[in-house]
This record gives sequence, C-alpha cells and structure tokens, in this order.
Amino acid sequence: MRFTDTFSDVLWDPPATAGVLSGLSYIVIVMNNNTGQVIVSDTTNNTNYPLPGDPTPCQYYTANVTAFSSEYD
Repeated sequence: MRFTDTFSDVLWDPPATAGVLSGLSYIVIVMNNNTGQVIVSDTTNNTNYPLPGDPTPCQYYTANVTAFSSEYD
C-alpha cells in the first residue's frame, strides 16, 4: 500500500487470491494519527481511493485496506 506522490490517493495491489476469487471489494480506512480523525471510511471495488480535500502537511497518516469477497459474505 502506498500514497501517490501528491498525497491525493491511496493505492494498493490486489491480494494474490484475486485470480481465484472474483468480485473483490475493499474496506478503506485512513486516519490522521496526530488528531485521531478518520478522514476516509468507505468501501470500493477499485485498488485506489482518492483522499478528500487537502491533507495537512507534516502529519502522520495510517491507511488500512481490507479485501473481502461478496462470495463469502
């Protein structure tokens, strides 16, 4: 997982099981560690997610992405 150079998106590679499981979705949570504020909490079918607004420079951020398949809900 990584942020783009301009810090406008968070990007990740699909898990190795992506060729076996179809219809993967991702839960994306991005948090500002300095303030404890969650700035993203959403679900997507893409392997990237745009960050809202203009993130504050010189802050620590944590991004968590969890893959799941609708086949196993």
